[in-house]
Amino acid sequence: MHGGIRAAAGAAFLLAAVGLAGPCAAAQGEDEVLAAVATHRVVVMGERHGFAPGHALFGRIAAEAGRRFPGTVVGLEIPADRQPLLDRLGVGPAPPALLPRVIGTPSYRDLLLALGRQARGGGLRLVALDLPWGRRGDRDAFMASRVLGALAEGAPRAVVLVGNLHALAAADRLGGRLRAAGVACLLVGTLPGEGSARWGGPGGGGYEALTARLRALLPPGLPPGRELDAVVSWSAPARKTARR
Repeated sequence: MHGGIRAAAGAAFLLAAVGLAGPCAAAQGEDEVLAAVATHRVVVMGERHGFAPGHALFGRIAAEAGRRFPGTVVGLEIPADRQPLLDRLGVGPAPPALLPRVIGTPSYRDLLLALGRQARGGGLRLVALDLPWGRRGDRDAFMASRVLGALAEGAPRAVVLVGNLHALAAADRLGGRLRAAGVACLLVGTLPGEGSARWGGPGGGGYEALTARLRALLPPGLPPGRELDAVVSWSAPARKTARR
């Protein structure tokens, strides 16, 4: 009985977290991103893989985008050969064992299940963006082609969740390739931590901290520039997160 109560409570928390259980208070950054959804065809959110509050934030944004613009594409950093599984989630539940293990964290799998429920209502369409498993090539170019293809097919909006490095406006990254193709897009990074989320643009502490980390991972000699439009950061460093 206690297990059933815990399961129900967990399900209720997840539904509230991704915006499928009625109104809830918006985290900082959520309103700003949703305002951009009205004026940008694409919103790309970078993440530190494994960070559950970031998944919850993205889930709420995707759910609301689907309500405002039915048929919104949700692009995910999952190998494109797993697209049939995402299509299945849009029809009915899939056994957890079949869910992609590339990202692999419980919060990401919960996010997929919640997005699949909304996809069944017609609000969202889930798209696997990454290179098929085992294929070598330019991942960012492949992901950009998948997003552009969805837009060409008539998707009213696309919200995309990828690693922070892919979200950059650098020419060889997903965000930069979308902009080079003439797509109006908002590029947002996330800096994991604990406590409440904060929204910040260039000049803010969270923005400067994240962009400095990302620039250190890029090839030397790149011209300086504003690589992200904004960063959602949490108030204190997280104890444990996947490195990205």
